[in-house]
Amino acid sequence: WVACIRSMSFGIVPAGTGNGLATVLTKRSKLPSGTLASAFLCAKMKSRPMDIMAVDIMGHEKIERLYSFLSLEWGLMSFLDIDSERARFLGGFRFTVWAILGIILRRKYRGVLSYKEMDEEDKILEKYWDINSDYHAGSQEGLAPRTEFLPDQNESVPGDWKTIEDKSFLSLLGVNVPWIATDANPRPDSSLDDGVFRMMYQRKRGRFDMARFMLGIEDGTGMNLKSAETFSTRALRLEPKDKKLGGSRYICIDGEAVEYTTLQMELLGSFMKVFCF
Repeated sequence: WVACIRSMSFGIVPAGTGNGLATVLTKRSKLPSGTLASAFLCAKMKSRPMDIMAVDIMGHEKIERLYSFLSLEWGLMSFLDIDSERARFLGGFRFTVWAILGIILRRKYRGVLSYKEMDEEDKILEKYWDINSDYHAGSQEGLAPRTEFLPDQNESVPGDWKTIEDKSFLSLLGVNVPWIATDANPRPDSSLDDGVFRMMYQRKRGRFDMARFMLGIEDGTGMNLKSAETFSTRALRLEPKDKKLGGSRYICIDGEAVEYTTLQMELLGSFMKVFCF
């Protein structure tokens, strides 16, 4: 896999509801979003590096490693993404309907969010393959990408990480790229390979603030609201503590539900390449 990921570039042609990554690539290339523009990018075969996130799902039986290119969702964000699947016949409008439903329900989520605060050294992006080529050279093919900051499953997070524990999380969104759907641009300040994973969340807020936050997901104004808390990081851990409580509760990676358990993530800088200008 090492030879493949270093030599191949990935072309993204939209075929779903959200089409976040395809939108990122066409917007960056100053092309209209859509199948034709995405196919054109693939045909031109010009590529750029892209960060991805190594995600460890820390289940009861085993740790599952996933790789994320788009987003992390919890609370209202994951509720509207997954619970609305029953209304796929509505197309993209299903997200609006379920966002309204989620705001009305105002379900609270209990959990612990820990992350590595960024310092001056972290602002200097180190590309994964620049610092790990020797690690993979001559190694077994099954050797997984190496993470630098994530603790072992049974260990606490490092002492220099910041930890937020609350019983009243409402919505949480982390993004690796500026667009997460054709009509959702929550972090215009993000880019494909800037070495930063951007988080934004709400807790202990009313329905009006929740509605403003959701509306701000479309154009990036949500991150500037007083009711929204934000931070940037390269590694984090999320521990939901409300699994036994009622209601539909999900954690999503790139819009897909994963096991509702503790997970941790670390950014791998410029790990892969995608077709775009």
